[in-house]
Amino acid sequence: MYTAHVSNAQEGMIEALKQVMESGKTITVRDQETKELQTFVLKIYHPDQRVICTPHRNNNIFAAIAETLWVLSGRNDIEFLSKYLPRAADFSDDGLTWRAGYGARLRRFAEPVHNIDQIRENVDLLIEDNTTRRAVMSIFDPVEDFVRGSKDIPCNNWIHSMIRDEKLHTTVAVRSNDVIWGMSGINLFEWSVIMGLFAACTDTKIGELCYLADSCHIYDRHYDRAKKIVDSFNTFISMYDMGFSSIPIVVKDLDDWYEQLSYLMVLIENNELREYTIEQLEDPFLIECGWMLLLHKHIVNTSDADIADSGIDDDLAHMTHGGDFRVAALEYLHRKPYWDKIAEIIELSYDEKQFLAQFDTVRLC
Repeated sequence: MYTAHVSNAQEGMIEALKQVMESGKTITVRDQETKELQTFVLKIYHPDQRVICTPHRNNNIFAAIAETLWVLSGRNDIEFLSKYLPRAADFSDDGLTWRAGYGARLRRFAEPVHNIDQIRENVDLLIEDNTTRRAVMSIFDPVEDFVRGSKDIPCNNWIHSMIRDEKLHTTVAVRSNDVIWGMSGINLFEWSVIMGLFAACTDTKIGELCYLADSCHIYDRHYDRAKKIVDSFNTFISMYDMGFSSIPIVVKDLDDWYEQLSYLMVLIENNELREYTIEQLEDPFLIECGWMLLLHKHIVNTSDADIADSGIDDDLAHMTHGGDFRVAALEYLHRKPYWDKIAEIIELSYDEKQFLAQFDTVRLC
């Protein structure tokens, strides 16, 4: 067993990459070479520091947000997801759905016979008894998942939450986890958001996330990239060490939060994200998600020629200054060829300039 105690998701990714590269065994799985650690455990003390933004990782914060909202909405359709993850269909058996999509498993488990909302059941259990050890969510379904040849067998399988010392702690068991695409791309992000939702609904603080991956691995196509990520982090100051903060979920009633989430998803799908529609939301996390996905739309539709009229500056101005989503959006834009033009029309804080300067330093090395 390999164990790492870390502060946040980004440090968790770094430790996973280090240990896999240094101690992982080379194994070929389905004709693909990997380095693999068996039974890797991450103990994350501040899982709400969920945004990974470090040189060479090139994370897509917009995809992480969109997929998390999609999961929490109980969705498994490719149509919505592929707008943010163009390769989503590659992991679908029929090109229409993710057969084992986490959202459907969490919000509508065993439909149409039982149709269990496991998130609701967990929240209710934790509210009824804050000492309970029975708040469990299952994603792997033996009835459905012993399927030969499927592209889509759930990797994250079991989630358990407990309240101890007025903090909401969660353990996630994962059968197989690619550090680049799975763990650092979406999994640590989405589970931390669910922890935030549970904590808000139970009026507790976010505690520790224990993340257990039985096969923790990276593919050979990512070896060089993994080394660059780890090496650059040695001299890198993370956004959270610089004082940037995460956006909290504050709405305490699950039905209310579900209603706001449904409203936001309708806005996204009907192309109705606007300042006045986003402002109808009450939860700061969902409000920030709305501005981020409107920004994504403007980025997708922007070319060098129309930066000034793109709406990007207005979107950024509405985001929480000092918030991790805004900083991750700036870093994403910083990789674009039109960054210099963007920088001329937006107002950056001193700390934002200092944070982004680190990426320039890495590129010059």
